[in-house]
Amino acid sequence: MTDLRLLVHELRTPVASIRAAAAGLAREDLDPDVRARLTTIVSLEAARLARLLDDLGAADELQGGGLSVAPEPCDVVEVAEPIVEAAAARAHPPRRVRLAAGGVPLALAAPDRLAQVLANLVENALVHGEGDVEVAIAAAEGGVRVAVLDEGPGIPPGDRDRVFERDVRLEPTRPGTGLGLWLCRELVERQGGTIAVEDAPDGRAAIVVVLPAA
Repeated sequence: MTDLRLLVHELRTPVASIRAAAAGLAREDLDPDVRARLTTIVSLEAARLARLLDDLGAADELQGGGLSVAPEPCDVVEVAEPIVEAAAARAHPPRRVRLAAGGVPLALAAPDRLAQVLANLVENALVHGEGDVEVAIAAAEGGVRVAVLDEGPGIPPGDRDRVFERDVRLEPTRPGTGLGLWLCRELVERQGGTIAVEDAPDGRAAIVVVLPAA
């Protein structure tokens, strides 16, 4: 089971950011640009907190055998766009987060659960990867392929299956609950898809999800 102290630490971080930004927003003499920046921080950190709570809720449902996943025809690009935009807004320069897609058919997926998967994969790339992050969506044989790539060294071959196990954290000193990639695998497989760590042709690290076509 995930260490309760890790969960508390992960939840405290966005809460602390929201409290600090809210305190700044209470100032009457605040510069408009600063106000806009603090408002963005509140919005992004609230979304991060919601994601953590969604993960905990989904993990609890999986543990109890009650998680509901209802795949339907789904526009994967439409699901990915707001996730990439939010990640790009909070990524620290010079890092960039971008979306690459074109000619993508509808997939068979549950939009809310797919969004949860993509948010986790992009966050994982920002926390554990290096350089720019790209979400590349393309048609695949019989489905839709989503690759989340960064410019880091990737995951050693011996750990590529293990990272999808519950509570596994390859870098204990970095943020994380040990739930993210395990939850991604569970949700993807319940949508009839697959998830794996791959080496991209250009040397980048990639986690690849393949979903069935609608």
